[in-house]
Amino acid sequence: MTARRGQVARRQARNGVRVWMPVTAFLVIALILAYVWAIRGHFPTRLEHASETLALLNPLRDRTPETLAEQLVDRVAGGQCREALGEAGLSSDLPCPREEAWPMLNHVLAGRLDSNQRAYLTYKVTRRDSHSGRVFGSSATVVVRREGESWSVFMYFVPPR
Repeated sequence: MTARRGQVARRQARNGVRVWMPVTAFLVIALILAYVWAIRGHFPTRLEHASETLALLNPLRDRTPETLAEQLVDRVAGGQCREALGEAGLSSDLPCPREEAWPMLNHVLAGRLDSNQRAYLTYKVTRRDSHSGRVFGSSATVVVRREGESWSVFMYFVPPR
């Protein structure tokens, strides 16, 4: 009787493996395809939302847009708005008066979206109102454009308060 129970148990175990093996293989293949799709830049990204961070985790992405944007934002935060935008060939008429009225206290990259040879980098910014001294949260966006094999800053935007 125990030998028969052993045979039945082995048969049930084999049948269970036969069912789960294709399901597991399908899930592994689906995960690999999803990751490949994500690292090719087809996945919108925001650091704030865990479900959308796969493209930011792509070790193969070109980090040049992030470097250019960070250099520009660092200079603007350091009080060199007109010089930084002038060197980038951008107009300082709109953003610089805003930067002077509401200087940056700190900034952190909050998101990156790549689209049509452009990278849109959005920063979370903490600002101080130079008149009232009140501290508030804001944003700043840098658009970096690919021209051939190089990247250049295309736009700097500070939303109205």
